[in-house]
Amino acid sequence: MTPTRFVTATLAALALVVPASAAAATTAPTTTTATTTSTTSSARILGPNQVTMGDHVPWDKVGQGWYLTLVDQGPQGELGIDARHQLLDLVDPLGGRYQLAKTAVGKDGSGFRRLTDWSTDGTRAIELVDSSGAQQRAVLYDLKAGTHRRTVLGKGVTGATFADDGSLYLTKAGGRNGSPLVRLNDDGPSIVLRRHTDGAALATPSGREVVTGTSSRRDHRLPVIGSRGQLVRTLTTPAECTPSRWWGLGVVMASCEWHRGTTRLYAVPLDGSPGHWLTADHGKKSADLGDLDARRLHGTTYLEAAGPCGVVFLARQHADGSATEVHVPRATQNVYLLGTRGDSLVLHMGISCDGGSSRDAITHFDPSADRNRIVAMLPVDEAYETIVGFDEHPVPLG
Repeated sequence: MTPTRFVTATLAALALVVPASAAAATTAPTTTTATTTSTTSSARILGPNQVTMGDHVPWDKVGQGWYLTLVDQGPQGELGIDARHQLLDLVDPLGGRYQLAKTAVGKDGSGFRRLTDWSTDGTRAIELVDSSGAQQRAVLYDLKAGTHRRTVLGKGVTGATFADDGSLYLTKAGGRNGSPLVRLNDDGPSIVLRRHTDGAALATPSGREVVTGTSSRRDHRLPVIGSRGQLVRTLTTPAECTPSRWWGLGVVMASCEWHRGTTRLYAVPLDGSPGHWLTADHGKKSADLGDLDARRLHGTTYLEAAGPCGVVFLARQHADGSATEVHVPRATQNVYLLGTRGDSLVLHMGISCDGGSSRDAITHFDPSADRNRIVAMLPVDEAYETIVGFDEHPVPLG
């Protein structure tokens, strides 16, 4: 299928709201089709809470510290935003937003999208459309060129990630024996690579291999599958684990089932060398019921911790393995870890500036100074659906 251009909307049409202190510095509204942008070193990165269109992305600067986000836009409902539109935005390390595309969502939920992958070079992305429908589609974006193309998937697809040569790795809904892993080639035919996985697929940067989990609770390993279905190697784990994201160059971060229903995080080198625990057993009295993510800052491990009743909070892991909650100033809801920048953790949370309605935001939190700075706060009618860090490729939840 010939790629078509996706049209970005004007800032006014998107009804963006920025704090008064940032409004004067916000790039002027434009109506444009996303196109290839300048890659000269003079291209400017926006400041906190500034917003511009996708044709102003300084592509030569996109890398570590950038995030690709999918934003739900619409009225507030019982469970959060009732999406009427979705926005595909890039967020730079200072909190500036570059709006790449806007799509409509029907009142019945038709057209709703999930962002499932962002390519290693930062220029391509995958969205799954109508995940619960019989005619699922993948939208493949060339973000730098401002084009996209659609691929019909059928039904039952739970995740999609880039393979090599323009192909996709797909995970599909399974039964008692696990979920199939499929390669969908660019010319149409699909190949079943493995019939019984745990439904996770973490592609290597080259796309020539994919790491997955097994469907057996007694099988403590992560198979590495080649693009033709061959078993390249198995990565040994100390428990039942599933790949979660890339921890570093050539190292998988795996989420592992532990005692009493908790989860711990384990680092597994892709070359098959011995792995090591990233997070500890915090003890049966710990408020941390499961480690969802972890980041290292100045020798300290900070955790995205699962608490009771669906609460997610920030915790600090201590030398003895215990974990204690970290109070984050201005946070009103769950706190999610995104990364680090300088002396700060990059967080995603709800913020209330004046005691009013909570607004979704990305912040820079300096734990040593107990200072939390808002860098990208959304209007009251928007919320982040997905945030993907550059070159981390988190495994999407089905």
